[in-house]
Amino acid sequence: MHLSRRAWLAVAGGTLLAAGAAAVVWRTGLPGVTPGAVVAGAPAGYVDHEGWMLTPADKQALAQASTAAVESP
Repeated sequence: MHLSRRAWLAVAGGTLLAAGAAAVVWRTGLPGVTPGAVVAGAPAGYVDHEGWMLTPADKQALAQASTAAVESP
């Protein structure tokens, strides 16, 4: 496969531009993201409910709602 001089320069220029942009983002970081940010509190526990991952409170509310729906005539 033969690349023309113009195509080679376009590929090389694009590669240099992408590398430069990546270096700037790497050095400065993304805006609005602080390094080492810690979220306080423990993660919520999840339970399996018929293949769905729910919080225990959601599972209890769903069970109560489904029981009320079954009891009504």
